[in-house]
Amino acid sequence: MRNRKFSNIEFQVNSTIKSSCSFQELQKLNSEMIDFLKGRVLTELVTTGEISQDLVRSVYQEILTQNQPPFKII
Repeated sequence: MRNRKFSNIEFQVNSTIKSSCSFQELQKLNSEMIDFLKGRVLTELVTTGEISQDLVRSVYQEILTQNQPPFKII
């Protein structure tokens, strides 16, 4: 029973991510970034009981921002 419940939660997280970000956007992320995105969305689901596309987009943008190379001042 527990495995089925976790599978449903994992499916909900993955489905929300896939419907929130395009394939091309997700390709910009490495596996560590994808795991971080899934973890943040899962944490939100466990904490509040709900997740949204806006949440996924926000976390996605945060990941991209944090992983930008620093600007060089010339």
